[in-house]
Parts: sequence; C-alpha cells; structure tokens
Amino acid sequence: EGYLRCCTIGTQTGVIPEILIQITGSNRAFITRTFLSVTLAYDLPFVLNAGGVENEWFKVWRKLYEFGYSAPQVEVRPCWVAKDVKTSCADWRLTTYRKASSGETVIAVCSFGETAKGTVDFSTAGQGPFRCTDFETGAEIPSSGGKVSLEIKKHDFRLLLVSEQR
Repeated sequence: EGYLRCCTIGTQTGVIPEILIQITGSNRAFITRTFLSVTLAYDLPFVLNAGGVENEWFKVWRKLYEFGYSAPQVEVRPCWVAKDVKTSCADWRLTTYRKASSGETVIAVCSFGETAKGTVDFSTAGQGPFRCTDFETGAEIPSSGGKVSLEIKKHDFRLLLVSEQR
C-alpha cells in the first residue's frame, strides 16, 4: 500500500494518476471488482483501458460522477486520510464522498483481505438519524445508531449511501 501512495497517486507533485490495465482470462468480472476495490480506496478514477475491464468499472464510476464526484461540493477523503467514518475490520479501507449540501455521504468499503464480517460506523459523520442504502442497487441496508454490519468477499467492495434524515 505504501507503493500506491508514493508512486501511483502523484498527489505530492500535482500529477493526475492514470493506470494502464489489461485484464485477460475467464475471471474478468472478479478481477474488475478487485481493481475497483483498490481504485476506490485510493481515489484513482483514471484508467487507460487496454482491454478486459468489465462494464462494472464504468457503471460504478459513472454513478459516483452523477453523485457529484470531481465537483467542488463533494469532498473526497481517500483511505489514508482521517475521517469520521470508522470500521471494525483491519483489512477494510474506507473512502468517503461527502456532499454537505444534501447531508449525503457515499462510503466505499474496500476489502484488502479475505472474506470478512465487520461494522462501518458513520454515527459521527453528520446529524443523525441516518438512512443507509446500497449505492449500486438502491436496496435498504439496516442500520442502528449510525452503524451497519456487512460481509465483504475477498478483495471486493461495497458502496454505501448514507443520508441524514433531516
């Protein structure tokens, strides 16, 4: 992970990183989601696709752009930046996309380990009570006291949309 921060991200020089990727083989859907897990955690949206990246990549990033990613009203806090959102799982990396004007936050919960269960605590990320949905599907995710319990497969991710109920 240190390599990603030092050599790939480029924030220390103001360079926008672009990753050249080519996926081959029969397990392209899993590899695409694994790649998404890393790029979401480290806020790496630009890819030179040499082939094989599944439509899932474009679908996820399109939804984030529609939410307001890259616009001034959305604050992005990648996994290495301190934030109000916490997790109980040491192998999960969290990136938040906060739109203060609407009280909404997208949380990318990215697995860098084996399949695991854990909690994501967003209780201090705004004014509760909160509503939590799956950002990819829109399905409601039960939450209690600003926390959700999740199970994430090895090297996969979940995108949570947390809304303040004003």
